[in-house]
Amino acid sequence: MLFQPTTPASIPSTYIRGGTSKALFFHDGDLPPKGPLRDSLFLRIMGSPDPMQIDGMGGTHIVTSKIAVIAPSQHEAVDVDYTFYQLSVEEARVSCSGNCGNISAGVGPFAINEGIVKTFKEGVSPDGGKTRTQQIRIFNTGTQKTLISHVPIDEKTGRAKEKGEYAIAGCPGTGAPILMDYRDVAGGTLDKGLLPTGNPIDEIKLGDKTVHVTITDMANLFGFARAKDLLINGGEKALDLTGDNALIARVKRLRGLVAQRVGLCKDPEKVDEESPMFPMIVLISKPTTNEPHVQSRLFLDNKCHTAMALTGAVATTACGKIRNSVINLMLDTKAASTNTFKIQHPGGILPISVQTEYPDENGLPSFETLSFMRTSRYLFKGDIFIPEDFQDRYYGTEVNRNQVPRTNGVHSSRIETKVGSSHINDVNLVASESNLKSNGFLEQSSGTHINGTSVESKDDSNITDKLVKFVMDFGSGDLTDKLRHKLSELLLDYIGMAVSGATIPESSVPFQTAVKAISQSSSGTATVIGTNLRMPPPYAALLNGAHAHSLDFDDTHMEAALHPGVPVVSAALAEAETSSCNVHDLLGALAIGYEITCRLGVAIGASGYTRGFHNTATCGIFGAVAAIAKLRNINSTTLKNAFGLALSMASGSMQYLENGSWNKRLHPGLAAKSAFEAVMFAEAGVLGAALPIEGAFGFLHAYSGDYNTIKLTNGLGSEWSFLKTALKPYPACRMTHGMIELADRLANGSGDENMVDSIKIKMSAACFPVVGKRTLNKVHPQNIVDAQFSVYYQAAVSFLYGSNLGWSVYDHLHDDQVKRLSDKIRVEVGDVPNLTATTVTVTRTDGSCSEASVDQLLWEEERPVTWNALEKKFRGLVNGMLDHEKIDRIVDWTKNMSGQTIENLMVQARL
Repeated sequence: MLFQPTTPASIPSTYIRGGTSKALFFHDGDLPPKGPLRDSLFLRIMGSPDPMQIDGMGGTHIVTSKIAVIAPSQHEAVDVDYTFYQLSVEEARVSCSGNCGNISAGVGPFAINEGIVKTFKEGVSPDGGKTRTQQIRIFNTGTQKTLISHVPIDEKTGRAKEKGEYAIAGCPGTGAPILMDYRDVAGGTLDKGLLPTGNPIDEIKLGDKTVHVTITDMANLFGFARAKDLLINGGEKALDLTGDNALIARVKRLRGLVAQRVGLCKDPEKVDEESPMFPMIVLISKPTTNEPHVQSRLFLDNKCHTAMALTGAVATTACGKIRNSVINLMLDTKAASTNTFKIQHPGGILPISVQTEYPDENGLPSFETLSFMRTSRYLFKGDIFIPEDFQDRYYGTEVNRNQVPRTNGVHSSRIETKVGSSHINDVNLVASESNLKSNGFLEQSSGTHINGTSVESKDDSNITDKLVKFVMDFGSGDLTDKLRHKLSELLLDYIGMAVSGATIPESSVPFQTAVKAISQSSSGTATVIGTNLRMPPPYAALLNGAHAHSLDFDDTHMEAALHPGVPVVSAALAEAETSSCNVHDLLGALAIGYEITCRLGVAIGASGYTRGFHNTATCGIFGAVAAIAKLRNINSTTLKNAFGLALSMASGSMQYLENGSWNKRLHPGLAAKSAFEAVMFAEAGVLGAALPIEGAFGFLHAYSGDYNTIKLTNGLGSEWSFLKTALKPYPACRMTHGMIELADRLANGSGDENMVDSIKIKMSAACFPVVGKRTLNKVHPQNIVDAQFSVYYQAAVSFLYGSNLGWSVYDHLHDDQVKRLSDKIRVEVGDVPNLTATTVTVTRTDGSCSEASVDQLLWEEERPVTWNALEKKFRGLVNGMLDHEKIDRIVDWTKNMSGQTIENLMVQARL
């Protein structure tokens, strides 16, 4: 066998010194998304946990065990997004909830040198105009705050300038000064402002001693205490303090109590697990010389920092400006009013520029200036090799945006696995199939992964043909009573969604206005449900799909992670109404459309979302094509072409989560409209892509990192996946429903925010980033879409007001009591039996505690909806929009379809 090795699997990286720290810098697109896989990868890259970090890039110290991940920013008036990762050296701990001031100084140079920032904005010169700088606005994702970097520029090359005469304590040599502006970083961790407890001093019992602590949320979360209260003088060497086990135990205990005081951990003894890295503790004492104003010793990851964290210096300066704080009380009048606050630390003296005003009668300052100078230098640029035993996971379900390691700086679009001249784990093999087999390369055991896809779950042969055959062979006579009953439930629920969605959400009017303009028509033959509009079928389907999805109250298939009804029913109803189809034809088309949508969703699972796609739309277009094709009775060749054309139309980005945009509401409507276009192009003779589902660049490869074709095709036509489609009792993301139910149950009809000390929610790792991650737009959502994806908001409202509010749940977006209770909610990933299982624990101020769990959600297959409950939901949705006679007729039509016509249904669904 002849081997032709290529570059081993790797990720491009840049090693940068920022201030007195060093970090590996990565492009976000070269990594798996945020979560356990990325954390595990970073630990392997750094060589943690190991005090020597011998098998990784870490430098055996907390200040060199850092990573920065950079991406172009989607935030308004911001250049780049910066996620800082602090990795423990000796423990398997990763935190990305904070910031590093030193490393932030390297972000601007990286953004400029890597070409991330496309436009130039003049910055502030550090030397009166001699040095030209470029302003880079940086959004720190951990604290949700914007930093401003003024980076010196080499005008000959356009790169960040490194050579200069500025020196910083703790780093040998000199460099070009980078001005970092941190004036707007208060409240980034807890969103409660500079003083999260509201007190300039909190009294905390540490053993038999009461320690005065100032807790500040400035750049990061810190607890400031006097060094003497922790039984040191404050001038000891950092290594000596780290080696003092009794002191480290006291500092850790204090850190745990501070974290408990602000709600970051329940048990102070478990602070490393419940709130890793933060808060940091800073012990303050009088300086040993006249130049500095205070002396500090900062503790991070249970060690004393060998210099001073820049975020710690920013927070120390801010604390010194808070009247009656621990630091402020140590300062004389001159020091308290200085505009250059100097901090003595183990590596030297660090100056921070500061100018304040005191508009707050309670003595809290606002900062006109809060800045510092750093230098930065590129140390190395190259590839980080992925450990061989980690590669299967890296190429598995969570590879980000289909980007895999670069060869000579160029991304491969994917990793191929072929027999012959092929790539397996990025190594070229030139061999015959027999040689590969004889040498064991093709002897894969059950469950082996190639390119992230389990061999036992792959059968890529003729998938498109199997789906086409399923559509062609199925007849309305094949509908069983069970299928008919399920479809009647789904249809009634859909109509209620569409009627209500056409009038309630704020997006409905602009949607209708835009579609009239796009279609250049305000008339047609297909009904826009819940309105008096008639549109051409593709545009009626677009509006019906968008309206029905706008409430996020529509049917859900949990295993497929999608809403199958909105694309499929929207397309099928528009086609059936405008053709000579009967009710049996419609039901048959719906069964086919639902089934193909659900099976595609099950095949790609959550990995579609990992790639950034909305399964409802990307899978839904194929189901909609199948439904339209069945109603039009097109032949198999035309259907294959329609599927092939639909592949290029399948879309729907999850970026809507960034700001709660209405893209999400449009997705199923756009899928239904595109399905019409794909079918009509195919009917006109347009050739579509062959093998659109299973091909090398087809749906499964493009939209999933871990597809399962066995689930896609096994039992097709005899076993019905769509029967697992559940209706929703609450108008919010299905992943929040368990918490909604349990919060109402635990409130027991008497929810009172003042009586609650804390609420803890335990959920699956898959649900956490979608509804549980502690970001500002989830804890305090400002719009309905964000609230629909917030377990904090949904649980708080349910606890206070009950779970049976329907759409009026969103009347509480600006409810102060809901906001206060949301602040008391903590969400954690736990060992739960399935995707949506959850446990909620309520601890009250009287010390009592109650807990409840749910394994199966309400109205899932195990706890099915009754017709009475469904009818109650439907009537609640359409009351006041349709008259009572129309409502009764729609209920009767869906319950007793025999002898009915589609026109009779659509007449009742119009205003």
